[in-house]
Amino acid sequence: TGAIGQMLAPIKGIKRAAEKLAVEEKFNVDNIKDLLRSTIVVDSYEDAPAVVDEIRKDFDVLRVKNRTDLQMQGDNVQNAGFLESGYGDVLLNVRMPNGTVGEIQINVPEMLAAKGEEGHALYEIERDQPVGSEIRQAVVQAQSEYYREAAAAAARRKNASSEGAADRGMEGRSSSSPVSSDRK
Repeated sequence: TGAIGQMLAPIKGIKRAAEKLAVEEKFNVDNIKDLLRSTIVVDSYEDAPAVVDEIRKDFDVLRVKNRTDLQMQGDNVQNAGFLESGYGDVLLNVRMPNGTVGEIQINVPEMLAAKGEEGHALYEIERDQPVGSEIRQAVVQAQSEYYREAAAAAARRKNASSEGAADRGMEGRSSSSPVSSDRK
């Protein structure tokens, strides 16, 4: 599938869940989709369609929000591109057998490292600032430089890995997937 690991996140904290319920979801509990969260780590965003296909086998996939430069096809797929902040992932909302909706993020090691080091803290500052404020714009700019370097590092690693595969006669091997992808 291209998955190289997984990370289970703790259940969203009560303070943030309450803020989100009040401000973003207007007290509609059914709209909260990320109380239960996990991340699947992939070598490259190009591996995401095969991972999505595997997830579809076991879960009702409600939404696929593709926030990368990869163009994905399939049911409920929204191709949004990297965020203004430079952050990227492929985010899925899935309905569990018991009806609970959870979130699965698909991401590369470099983006996860950036998010874990300073990126998420910057995002929390951005989220709490009024849209259009100078502070928010400065934080988005800082994130942009930070995350764009992470994306570039992932691309460099993938290119180096592809060159090594070509040297070993393995170029072009990949899993087949009905969720197709094309680079922009």
